[in-house]
Amino acid sequence: MWPSPPTSTPDPRLLHGCRSGGKGSPKNRLTDGSVRGWPGGRRPARVVWILTTAGIARCAARAYDTIAASRGASIGPLARPATPVKVAGHDSRRGSHSGRSVATTKTIASTTTTVCANSNQSFLSMKAKTNTGGAATRSGVRSVSARTLGDWLDATLETSRFKDYCPNGLQAEGTRPIRRLVCGVTASLALVKAARAARADALLVHHGWFWRGEDPRLTGTQHLRVRELLDAGIHLFAYHLPLDAHAELGNNAQLARRMGWQTDGRLGEYDLISWHHLPDSRDARQIAAHLKRRLGQTPIVVGTLSRPIRRIAWCTGAAQDMIVEAAKSGADAFVSGEISERTTHLARELGVVYFAAGHHATERYGVQALARAAGQVLGVEQQFIDDPNPV
Repeated sequence: MWPSPPTSTPDPRLLHGCRSGGKGSPKNRLTDGSVRGWPGGRRPARVVWILTTAGIARCAARAYDTIAASRGASIGPLARPATPVKVAGHDSRRGSHSGRSVATTKTIASTTTTVCANSNQSFLSMKAKTNTGGAATRSGVRSVSARTLGDWLDATLETSRFKDYCPNGLQAEGTRPIRRLVCGVTASLALVKAARAARADALLVHHGWFWRGEDPRLTGTQHLRVRELLDAGIHLFAYHLPLDAHAELGNNAQLARRMGWQTDGRLGEYDLISWHHLPDSRDARQIAAHLKRRLGQTPIVVGTLSRPIRRIAWCTGAAQDMIVEAAKSGADAFVSGEISERTTHLARELGVVYFAAGHHATERYGVQALARAAGQVLGVEQQFIDDPNPV
């Protein structure tokens, strides 16, 4: 059984209006007529206990459970993601994003939320699913320690195998046990704020902080991100190459699943390139249309566009220079996220077709699969928040 959080930890459900001391707070309800009329003004032990901090927390928890049950809050198994909602002219499915960001979501037992570029929009209610397992708190919601989650993530992704450009694992320590895990692609300021609004205890991302060659000083935008995270008491977990490479939960594996491609083999350092033999020959237009349909944005296509495509290779993100290794392995086409000026010339000279399908677009799915697996194994709630990026 997973360790329970300390009994001194305030119940997060007190955030639902129970701290203010207003008319709706448990304290006012208990002191406004509830104890009047006892003989001699004496209050029985039960009432005295209720007036303690622990008693108020317990009453608030029970009230929250009653309200949640009446609204049909989901506490069942994994639910299918809901469609992100349009806000103030922003269509999250198009992936446009600019300016200051606020999160919004339209979910029913959902794991999907979209960060929107409109600072005037308020955060809508975020309902994340709860899975079974883990250690039960007083309210029955499951929680684990940051160490437990980190150990499971490290072991699952075999992080010790990789030499990476950033630290993998726990990058910033929060202040409390983890009951709600929010995941996203990049630990941007917008995503951190959205995770805070969603009452996350931990944030799991593919692109974290502290990259090799970056200025290590906490100034400017990096200071803003770190301060927001620490003020919220949220743990930050980040996994880069280990999440790309995992044979089942990784970005490459999940892109293949999204596209309907079976992984027939893998090659390159850490097996970062995957490939598939298509059942019949396709042309560049057909592959581009399928990518647009499945990922939601139009890819950039360069190279020998007339070449029939039977063997297709891919590596998500910024793997455009792996086109050389893919071509040497016999690939007719190579799919990645980004494109450089030199990529066009390489594709033409190698005689292959190159598809730049979007760094963010190709790497949305691994972190979701990893968070779902953590929810199933450890019993924490988990929710995906998308901060759209057209690149």
